[in-house]
Amino acid sequence: MDEKNDEQTELLRLIWVEMKALGANLGARIDATNASLGARIDATNASLGARIDATNARLDLAIEKMDTRFGAVEGVMRELGAQQLMLGRFVRSVVDGDIIDLRERLARVEAKLAG
Repeated sequence: MDEKNDEQTELLRLIWVEMKALGANLGARIDATNASLGARIDATNASLGARIDATNARLDLAIEKMDTRFGAVEGVMRELGAQQLMLGRFVRSVVDGDIIDLRERLARVEAKLAG
């Protein structure tokens, strides 16, 4: 019976040694995988960060261009508004002059017809 116990004990020890070796091997492999993934994640973060910075720079440039163009458009709109105001005044003075002229003609025609 002791011989059987010794055999079983030895078998259990061998299993235990194999389990410890397997645990150490798996632990090392997990550590290597984590390190590799960590490096890849860091590289991806750096790449994405650079791409985001480049995109932000392009957006800033586009906004500056739009601000410049909108400023020019505002200037043109002010100029058009001033010209429209001047044109309106001119047309009003011409129309008012024509109305006065027509009233005077009408008065002369009416005077001739009445007289």
